[in-house]
Amino acid sequence: MREGDRVEPAARLLAVDSNLEAMEVRRRRAILDSRAELSGALARQPLILAQLRAARTMHANGVAISREDLQARELAAIVVATEIEVRRAQKQMELVDYDIAAEVLERRSLRAPIAGRIARVMRFPGESVLANEPIIRLVAVDRLLFVGALEARVAARFRLGASASVRVDDVSGEVEVLGTVTLVGPVADPASGLVEVRVEFANSNESLRAGVPARLRLVE
Repeated sequence: MREGDRVEPAARLLAVDSNLEAMEVRRRRAILDSRAELSGALARQPLILAQLRAARTMHANGVAISREDLQARELAAIVVATEIEVRRAQKQMELVDYDIAAEVLERRSLRAPIAGRIARVMRFPGESVLANEPIIRLVAVDRLLFVGALEARVAARFRLGASASVRVDDVSGEVEVLGTVTLVGPVADPASGLVEVRVEFANSNESLRAGVPARLRLVE
C-alpha cells in the first residue's frame, strides 16, 4: 500500500513475518483433513454389527456358539461405536486447533477498519515498531467532519440533527455543502469560553480535501 491509495474495509495494509504461523496453519489443516482413523472405524462397524447379528441369531436358534464368543462380538460392537464417537470428538478438537492457528496467523496482519485513503505511511519494511505506535494513518474521506469552536451564544442556536451549511475553501474556490449537526458541546472551554460544534457532511466523490479551512452557517 502506498500513500494516497484507496482501501476497503478489511483490506490488508501490512503484515509482520509469519512463516512459522503459516506453516502451523497448514499442519493443522492437514491433520483436520486426515480422516483415515475415523473412516477405518466407520468401515469396520457394519461388518462387526453383521457378525453380532449372525451370532445372536445362531444363539437364539440353538446353534452351537459359545457365550464367550457372543459376548466378545457384543464387546467389539461397543468398542467400535465408542471409537467412532472418540474420533468424531477428536475432529471437533482438531477444528478448534485449526481455527486458533488461523486466528494467530491473521493477527500478524494489519487490516483496514474502515474504507478510506492512506494519508501517511509511518513505517516501512525492515523497521521496528513499538507497541501502540502508529504505523499508517487512514482517513475516511467519503464523509467529512467540520469541527469549530463558537461563542456560547452562537453555539446555542445549533441543535443536534439540524441542518447547517459548511463553506469549504477548495482549490477551485469556495464550495458550500449541507451537513448535519452531530455535536454541540455540553460545556464551554474554561479558558476561552468557546463551545465545540461538529457538523458531518457527505463527500462521496472525494472532491473536498480533509484538513482545509471552512466556515459554518446555520440553515434557518
